[in-house]
Amino acid sequence: MDRCVLFISAVFLSFMAAACGRQQSGEAVLDKAESILYENPDSALAVLDSVPQRKLGKASQARFALLYSMALDKSFIDVKGDSLVNMAVKWYRRHGSSDERFKAYYYQGRVYQNAGEWEKAMESFFMAERYADCSGDNILRGQLFNAKAAVYESLFRFEEAVENASAASDLYLSERDTAHYIDSQLIICSEYLSLKQPENAAKVLSGMAGFLPSMSDIQENDYYIMRLHVSIAERDGIDEAISEYLRNVTDTSEINWIALANGYLHIKEYSLGLEAISRYRESDPDHDRNPAYLLVDSELNEMTGQYEKALRSYRKYVNTSDNTDMEIFESDANFTEDRLIAVYKIRNRNLWIVLLLLGVAASVSAGLLISTKLKEKIRKRQLEKERLEDEKRHLEKEMSSYRALYEQAVEEKKNLQRIRHEPRLDKEIKESIAERLEVLNMFITASVSKNLSASAAEALDKYLNDRDRFIYSTRLTFAILHPRFMAYLKKSGLAEVEIGYCCLYCIGMNGSEISSYLGRKSFYNDSSAIRKKLGLDKRDMNLDNFLREKMHSLD
Repeated sequence: MDRCVLFISAVFLSFMAAACGRQQSGEAVLDKAESILYENPDSALAVLDSVPQRKLGKASQARFALLYSMALDKSFIDVKGDSLVNMAVKWYRRHGSSDERFKAYYYQGRVYQNAGEWEKAMESFFMAERYADCSGDNILRGQLFNAKAAVYESLFRFEEAVENASAASDLYLSERDTAHYIDSQLIICSEYLSLKQPENAAKVLSGMAGFLPSMSDIQENDYYIMRLHVSIAERDGIDEAISEYLRNVTDTSEINWIALANGYLHIKEYSLGLEAISRYRESDPDHDRNPAYLLVDSELNEMTGQYEKALRSYRKYVNTSDNTDMEIFESDANFTEDRLIAVYKIRNRNLWIVLLLLGVAASVSAGLLISTKLKEKIRKRQLEKERLEDEKRHLEKEMSSYRALYEQAVEEKKNLQRIRHEPRLDKEIKESIAERLEVLNMFITASVSKNLSASAAEALDKYLNDRDRFIYSTRLTFAILHPRFMAYLKKSGLAEVEIGYCCLYCIGMNGSEISSYLGRKSFYNDSSAIRKKLGLDKRDMNLDNFLREKMHSLD
């Protein structure tokens, strides 16, 4: 009997030793992968692929998931599925160190960012930032701020992008990480240009001049492109900036042909601009989906008298940019970080209420001392309630402003619908108006189905004040359909903007409607100036009737 017991014990201990050996072996492989992760992430991936995941414990599985996610990101492999990294987040949410939580949430955010899910990405980055100060990895902290900057840039929130990229730059500079520091500075420069602050962008570039010997080919390319953009924005030294760019970037496959074409456009070298645009078309089969290309192509073609090409490119530009703007407007990520902070405060307040209830229960035995503390907590709660009521009133005020803007959009839709049924209207112009109506319908539908917010009000306000697109498109259409009429207007000495007003008259609008459409009470003065250039006296026929009759007589 004793021998039997000894035999069973020996077998049991052998199995235990083997199991421990396998687990230790798995941990040893994870240690090896982590040791080479930062220098050779592709090699770390190969090592991790040899790990028997099913034989790992929960903690080791979470570590494997985190290391694998890090290796993928550092190998520039964009993963859009979150199942692997979620395994790490689920474990480190309640276990492990603050540094591990920081990394798990950060790489989860990177996966969502790759998938274009801005709200989820910002939520993960927000959680990562809570633990970032406890991490000794300043390089990764810098990458977190740069990732947030990229999300803000995608949402056209350039000031927040500058703020986060600046935080990243400071961290990289403290670690003497020149490569990442240069990348962050280039991001800041780009955001300043988007904010129409070329003077600030120029200051950033001036500070980067000393880093030129340390720049990679891509960074050097971006540096000289930024100098060209600054010159265009300041309308000074564009020729020199173009020469400098072409002198330092000689590989034609690396040249930013769109930026170059834009530079040629501003110095009126239209043939060179068209040549640059042609080179871009050859390099990018999806060029028709790039709004920047479509806009420059439209302007260059208009300047060279190729109105049909100009109109075609401009319509594609409007359609592409409007779709992008609508996607951003409908995104709920604009205020994700602010919303998360609010949620975090609410959770803390709920926890405080629970503690308050416990305090009430304890006050039965604690006496007057607990009662005094309870009153103080109630007072704080009342102050918190008053603060929340103030916030509620502020939100109601914003919503009221938004509704007013929404009513303006509805009114504009009614006006355009009435004009579209004008029997004298050309087919092409009707199609142009129909495009405008389609955008308005999309906007109004989205407005009804979404919660009202400050970002929505800003987007709508920007959209309602953008009349130039419609006037520009109409003017191009008239240049094709009624060339003799347009030549008559130019010969009469009318400016481009006045010719645009005449086109609005010809599609059926009257003076008061145009004044309302443009939001200009002083439009009467513009109308008088046009009448004078056309040789009309005050006693002659109305300007709209005269223009329509003139147009039909010249056709």
